[in-house]
Amino acid sequence: MEIIGQGHLAKTITEAINQLGLAGECLIIAIDTPINEDYSVNLEEIENVLAQARKSDKLVIIMSPIPVTALKNFRKILGRDFVYNPENLRIAQGVELYLNADRQIIGCSKALRPQMEEFYKWYKGSLLFMTLESAAMVKHATNGFLAMSIGFANKIAKNCEAVGADYEDVLKGLKSDSRIGQKAYLTPGQPSAHLLRDIKILEDL
Repeated sequence: MEIIGQGHLAKTITEAINQLGLAGECLIIAIDTPINEDYSVNLEEIENVLAQARKSDKLVIIMSPIPVTALKNFRKILGRDFVYNPENLRIAQGVELYLNADRQIIGCSKALRPQMEEFYKWYKGSLLFMTLESAAMVKHATNGFLAMSIGFANKIAKNCEAVGADYEDVLKGLKSDSRIGQKAYLTPGQPSAHLLRDIKILEDL
């Protein structure tokens, strides 16, 4: 991981904070949260930054993937409200997908909403405001749905092989149904650790 800001390059978010300080109106936490072997998440880095941010009055916007169960503790560490604006990016497409996102999910209090509307005044898509918990659940539910879609695709692909059907033809038929659509996530394979992380979070709730 590398963090670039104001001409500085850092290997960790803690190092970046030490280099850059807490200048500016907002502190955005957007690291890819480390995933443990059991698909749980390591929140230590984010918690350290929140502890440092407690010293300032900057608006804290968390974009990193975090479990919904961590929100109360984060608020306790920071000592005030913050915003959860979960990213929905993919490797090598982060900037493009962020700038051209379908929508922005924004979890925050009503008091912080005007600041986020100002933050996203450049954005042309929809801003969906909701509670912190709801925003986190959108992230979990989205990745959980995608993971289950891959599992479904794997099952249908095996069934096709067993009966002599062509999965590519079956896939075309599936996606031609408007209730499913051309963008359906139905490619057989192994769900990524990021998707499995959210499956574990949902199972643990």
